[in-house]
Amino acid sequence: MSFLNIKAKSGLSKICSFIFIFLYISLLLIYPQYSYDGILQGLNLCFNTVIPSLFPFIVLSVFISKSGVFRYIEKIFAPFMKYLFKLPSCCFIAIFMGITGGYPTGAKTVAELYKNNEINASQANLAAIICLSCGPGFAVSAVGIKMLDNKSVGLILFFSQIIAFFISGILFSFFQKYSPNKKIKNHTPAKLSDCFIQSCSSSLYSVLHMSSLILIFSCFISIITQSGFLQLFCDLFQGLNINPNILKSSIISCLEITSGCNIACCLGVPLELISFFLGFGGLCVHFQIFSILPVHIKKLKFILYRLFFSLICFFSTHILLKIFPYDKPVFFNTSHKLYIIQPNTDVNIVFILFMCVVFIFSVDSIFIKYKKSRN
Repeated sequence: MSFLNIKAKSGLSKICSFIFIFLYISLLLIYPQYSYDGILQGLNLCFNTVIPSLFPFIVLSVFISKSGVFRYIEKIFAPFMKYLFKLPSCCFIAIFMGITGGYPTGAKTVAELYKNNEINASQANLAAIICLSCGPGFAVSAVGIKMLDNKSVGLILFFSQIIAFFISGILFSFFQKYSPNKKIKNHTPAKLSDCFIQSCSSSLYSVLHMSSLILIFSCFISIITQSGFLQLFCDLFQGLNINPNILKSSIISCLEITSGCNIACCLGVPLELISFFLGFGGLCVHFQIFSILPVHIKKLKFILYRLFFSLICFFSTHILLKIFPYDKPVFFNTSHKLYIIQPNTDVNIVFILFMCVVFIFSVDSIFIKYKKSRN
């Protein structure tokens, strides 16, 4: 019976995938201009926000993991990791990068630790679920300063993430048995120059992977928004007296967090809900995490944890706003254009050249490894 259930679930997932692909291709053919606009918006988002803000942190996380420069510091926090999160001390760098680097950086560090055989699959699952927050770059700079024009609000959003991070991490650690770091035999640290080149090439692949997902989601959001499907869906809930602005921003935030926060800030959605959106992260971020992790993670468990994390963010923000109130504008101008980062041509040229250099080095290293394997 269990075999039949597994086979039925597999067949159902294939049918759902086929229906989704068919509908998506149909929308692309019916609304080519909307999909074109969405791809342009996604490219603008990737080149001017996502890649410049995340690429340095991902390189740093991979470099720290490969070079071992954090080994002396992580020993200091070994009791902290053991009794609070029931994780080995080597996971401290993943937690640190998850808080400071943003959504995928912590998961990338966890993946490196697992690939280096420093943590097992169970520890990698727990660490990946815990090490996921928006980071100060997005909460303070993007949402607080650029979208809401208020740095204090961005700090409140960021500290709400940290509060939720510790509360949820401690609660989820009750379901985890502690085991110390794995002892790696004959582990000799590589040269720093080699670690840096490998870190850049690995991070480049991760960034390109994330950017491709952002482009797909931006295209889909553009189609459902400009074609009127989103408005039609919101009209179905008119009888429930749900604020249409909250409903629109919630749907888009569940798909892609940057676009959702952008719309939520412009429509005057309460700050507690924006904090909730930041805590959840959106399906685009979730797919990035699933693609980065080398171990299997239960999708339903992951999404339920993110919802629980988001609720803590919601109430933490509400409490912090009571302690540190801010002057909220009485009227919101919903007719103005949504926040779009203006491209900087010189910065883009320099960045593209740098990415080309990294790509050349990565191809060269792959070619050398291929020749050695042939010999």
